[in-house]
Amino acid sequence: MKTQIVYYSKYGSAKEIAFRIKEKLHAEFISDITELNSINGDLLIIGSSIYFERPDKKIIDLLLDKEGLLKEKKIALFVVCLAKEARTIGTKEIGGPVYLRKMEEALKVKPVAEKILGGKLVPSLLSDEDYKRQEAF
Repeated sequence: MKTQIVYYSKYGSAKEIAFRIKEKLHAEFISDITELNSINGDLLIIGSSIYFERPDKKIIDLLLDKEGLLKEKKIALFVVCLAKEARTIGTKEIGGPVYLRKMEEALKVKPVAEKILGGKLVPSLLSDEDYKRQEAF
């Protein structure tokens, strides 16, 4: 069985984790979603960093599988976020379980595995817009 990891990482945490998974599992393929050319694995490990309380749109589009690329594939999911536990702020529910649920809803089948992983916030790497948002948070 060949393993492929597909990830989205804006500031590097999810990329770092994806490469650690690759090393640990000896995955044959690894691709940033923005550079994905093909699906080659029998097992796909798909992960996303979380921004604005949701997984990346390109990751969600892949999971929606409009082209049938994921048919007959085993899928595992991971999210990289600061809020690993579910909680409610005002009326909005946030946290790792919420983000995984959004990915599962797009996939429409139960993944073979899923994991919530802690990210890191390095203020010096943030864009001006993201820096302002995190200050407001």
